[in-house]
Amino acid sequence: MRKRWIYRSLLVLPLSLSTTAGRAQQAPADPLAAELRRQLALIQREDQDGTGAEQLEGTTRQLVAYLKRHDVSAADARWLGLARTATAPGDAAELRVYTFDYDTGNPHGAISHPVLQWKNRAGQRFAYSLAVHSAFFAVYPLSSSGRRLYLLLGTQKGSAGCLDYEARVVKLQGDYLLLDIPAFANAASLNLCNVPMTFDARRQELQLDLLGFERFEPDDEAARLLQRWGYRRALPTRQLTLRFDGRRFGK
Repeated sequence: MRKRWIYRSLLVLPLSLSTTAGRAQQAPADPLAAELRRQLALIQREDQDGTGAEQLEGTTRQLVAYLKRHDVSAADARWLGLARTATAPGDAAELRVYTFDYDTGNPHGAISHPVLQWKNRAGQRFAYSLAVHSAFFAVYPLSSSGRRLYLLLGTQKGSAGCLDYEARVVKLQGDYLLLDIPAFANAASLNLCNVPMTFDARRQELQLDLLGFERFEPDDEAARLLQRWGYRRALPTRQLTLRFDGRRFGK
């Protein structure tokens, strides 16, 4: 049986933040914000020899704890050194992705680290650090009877000449974030090099632009999956549309 990844955060009452004129120039009210900002600035410095695992873990814990307590606006995120890269529009859970970059000390340079924030039906806030390196630029609620599923779209640096595009499906279930949702065959995510992805929320369709897909070998896992969905190199069109049927994406 596959291991289910679930996470339950501590129940912490959210603190309200005042709204005042000129807020974009002001620090958030919580004094812990200044320390978090300092830590985020430190790991993003380009003149160091790479961020250590202990330093990264400590900063991530600080961010997760902060997001459990606060509704962080786009202006506050910028002040902290974060990118509020995605917000599910009109969704009660207010699922958001906050991303920071950190220096690796290797030729790849800085890579991204996303942290998700959401609310349960009682209005309590939760946060979780994803163990991936994608900068997610969009979040879409998926149409699924009785389930709260979301599609995340993002990119991450790959090898030379490769920008890795990722589509990932997550599920909210009360206080829990579930990550092992088999929305792409048996996987929770679809990762393709140089294949831009867009999503039509009304039609629940994921569009893949496959112009850069020639770099893959026929026996690659990604190639086999696309061929299963009907992709053929010889076809004049290099676009593939996957429709979400309430459980998974496919033709």
